[in-house]
Amino acid sequence: MTKWVCCLAFLVCVNQAIEGQDRPDVLVGEVLSAIGLTTADLSLRGDYLLDPDRLPITRALLESPLDARQIVDGLGLNVEAISSVVGLNMGIRYLGWGEGETGRQNREPIPLPGLSEPLRLVLAPLVWELAICRMRIETEFGLCVGQDRNRLTGLLSVVDPERQLSEWGVDSLLGIARAVGKEPFAEGAKQVLVARDRFLRQVVLLPEGVFPNTPITISTLAGQVVVGSLGNDRYENYAALIVDPGGNDVYVGVGGVTSASVPVSLCLDLAGADVYTGAQGLGLMGVGIVTDLAGNDRYQADRAGQGSGLLGVGILEDRGGDDVYHGGLGVQGFGLFGIGLLVEYGGNDRYEADLLGQGAAGPGGIGLLFEVSGDDVYEAGGRYRDFRESGAYFQSMSQGFGLGIRPIASGGLGVLVDAEGGDTYRVGYFGQGGSHWAGTGILLDRSGDDFYEARRYAQGCGSHLAVGLLFDEAGDDAYLLWGVGQGCGHDLSLGCLFDRSGNDRYRATWLAQGAGHANGIGWLDDGEGADQYQAERGDTQGFGSSSRDYGSLGLLIDRGGADLYSGQKHEGRLWEKGDSGVGLDAPLKPTH
Repeated sequence: MTKWVCCLAFLVCVNQAIEGQDRPDVLVGEVLSAIGLTTADLSLRGDYLLDPDRLPITRALLESPLDARQIVDGLGLNVEAISSVVGLNMGIRYLGWGEGETGRQNREPIPLPGLSEPLRLVLAPLVWELAICRMRIETEFGLCVGQDRNRLTGLLSVVDPERQLSEWGVDSLLGIARAVGKEPFAEGAKQVLVARDRFLRQVVLLPEGVFPNTPITISTLAGQVVVGSLGNDRYENYAALIVDPGGNDVYVGVGGVTSASVPVSLCLDLAGADVYTGAQGLGLMGVGIVTDLAGNDRYQADRAGQGSGLLGVGILEDRGGDDVYHGGLGVQGFGLFGIGLLVEYGGNDRYEADLLGQGAAGPGGIGLLFEVSGDDVYEAGGRYRDFRESGAYFQSMSQGFGLGIRPIASGGLGVLVDAEGGDTYRVGYFGQGGSHWAGTGILLDRSGDDFYEARRYAQGCGSHLAVGLLFDEAGDDAYLLWGVGQGCGHDLSLGCLFDRSGNDRYRATWLAQGAGHANGIGWLDDGEGADQYQAERGDTQGFGSSSRDYGSLGLLIDRGGADLYSGQKHEGRLWEKGDSGVGLDAPLKPTH
């Protein structure tokens, strides 16, 4: 068979595969065959690390990248399904937490003196549920010796770049955290959310005038219960429950924040433009939940909060308004041996974080940020400088990011989901569907014309036995990156950027746009649309290099549309780059 006939046969096979895009693995298989590979070669070992923090989802994605889209779809993160309960159940499932006993204790009368009878009747069952959750958590931590329990209050230091802990100190603290049973957090948080939702359905049916004129504090089995007024109230003391019916209120470090004396804390703000400072929605060795129903709110958390679970469950749920979130380290949906969840139901919101935020996780944790709608802005970085490059470049590790602690603990699962709106994403080093050291990071944007900007290790980038995925489902999007991303796998890692539709623009300098390096797999897959690919170096746009006597794999596939490639003539062609890199611009055109 002549070379021309072989090329024609390959063209026919590839174009047939394109027509059946409901089976993208067929097209991928045909493209891989051009460099002598099969879909079986599109795989990495997931068992290089066997530490107890290694998540099954990370291993599954490494071993079967072709299933990445199916696995992400299997997370069930559709617009209609987004809620705190869904996020909590997802965290429990992927962390493998048990939920303990499901039997319910007989309720005892909860005296709530000073409240109107209608309010007392709907509030008492919620207080009882908080008391049960508190009892479970205190029983579990009663098994810890005092010294260990005190050390656990500093758990965030294991991921703090400015920490003073030695490697032995970090390893020791991780061991203590692993040994604590997670069942009280899982079952307790689920039951509290159920009771919260029941209360919120009932409270709107109450007659006017049931709330007090000034805040009332009541001692209960759950701890302090505070019921606010319709005026502008200020809260400064830890409480098991704060219920505020309205007004522009201020919460100073106590909005759904746990402490040594308050292991479960729920804050419900029913209306008003509120200000939260210090921390909010922080479950440190406990369950901390804040739910704000309406108003243009402002959230400030200097160190952990805004939906952070540190050996516990932390949830922040905001159901309306144009809100602003500013945080430091471990914020806006962050988990470390716990589940951190931030759920935003609407509005044009702004998120700012220094490090490890906006859907990020450390070992043993899951961090989730769910944004339902609005034109939102996500920015991360600005405090912690990165050592790899001179100049004002900062680490971000945010916007769907999983971080491990090299070499002693695999990273967790960080997820950011934005369902609707034209959004802006900015990070420095690490983020936007990225991961470092055996974790998994996922950024999923379902619609809108979006803008992504990063410096390095971002936009679908896994580094060091890790997985980084960026999925954009629709819209005319722009991706701007300096290097190492836009579908890049570095050092036995997987990095994927999948953009399903729209007229998209990709710009990068090096090791990007479907690049595999140091035995990694990098994959950029673009669906329909007239796209532009700009790259300055040759190690881009379907590039793979050999390392340690073994190959890497870079894969770029554009499935349709009139596209441009940095002045190169890739339109309608198949090309090879490096030792094991391949690109395809479909549909293929005959060559003579």
